[in-house]
Amino acid sequence: MNSFDARAFIEDLVERDTAAALSRCTDELTWVVPGTPRYGGGTHRGKNQVLAFLNRVIELFPRGLCVEALVAWPGPAGAVVEATLVGDTARGLRYRNRYAFVLAVHDGCVVEIREYTDTAYAEAVLAGC
Repeated sequence: MNSFDARAFIEDLVERDTAAALSRCTDELTWVVPGTPRYGGGTHRGKNQVLAFLNRVIELFPRGLCVEALVAWPGPAGAVVEATLVGDTARGLRYRNRYAFVLAVHDGCVVEIREYTDTAYAEAVLAGC
């Protein structure tokens, strides 16, 4: 079992504490996000690209997101996290979507994140942001 705290990592992200979240990651972090690049979709490699992605999320949700439900299942090489994220978009539309994050962890640091969500819903609500 690894000692990585996946819940704390997701909470750092939701609280917009990108420095704390990224401190839990390797410099070579890769984050694979579904969907189109306009809304952050793509493969983000390294902390600089991941930070640019996180800043785009902050632009899309200027008042932030909150976690309605968060469950983490730790494993020997990482964790799987399920979360429902809720917030208002930059256009003022209510957003509520379920996510699954598969985190690969090595020596207590995240090396890869694979994100899964309903991209059709996300892109419909985020259109125009």
